Amino acid sequence: MKVVRNTPEMLIVEDRPVFWALFMGVFAFSLATVTLVSLFDRAWMVALICAPIAIMLFLLFRLMLERTRVFLDAKHRQVAIRKRNTRGTTTVSYDLAHLDRAKVGVSRGETETYRVELVLSGGMDAGTMPLTQVYTSGGGHHAAAKAINNWLDAYRS
Repeated sequence: MKVVRNTPEMLIVEDRPVFWALFMGVFAFSLATVTLVSLFDRAWMVALICAPIAIMLFLLFRLMLERTRVFLDAKHRQVAIRKRNTRGTTTVSYDLAHLDRAKVGVSRGETETYRVELVLSGGMDAGTMPLTQVYTSGGGHHAAAKAINNWLDAYRS
């Protein structure tokens, strides 16, 4: 996650899974190409192995990859979380007064991975609201949570 815009009126934080999009896209298109070439060369077994893997990667690409943008708007006193993927765009808004803080969620497996979560203290959705579905590695999560908390402190003072 990274901070796109940080002004007293608005903070915009964004998560763009560019690495995973490129990785899965290149791999899926490569397998689709191998499948087509194998069909033209009548190498049925190679095509039979590569086609399902390519289809699965295209489905994963469609289902999993999404860009998330978080808008903290002082003027309108709201928090908007906009998620965009191949199926469309969804936006969920909350009252800025209900946003208590941001924190970094940690998943401990073989390696530690992270995601930014918003802690809402009021309203119908009180509790922890993760900004992304998946945990990822990297240091941008801590910087984004710190930027959100610093912006909230400045807004409240």
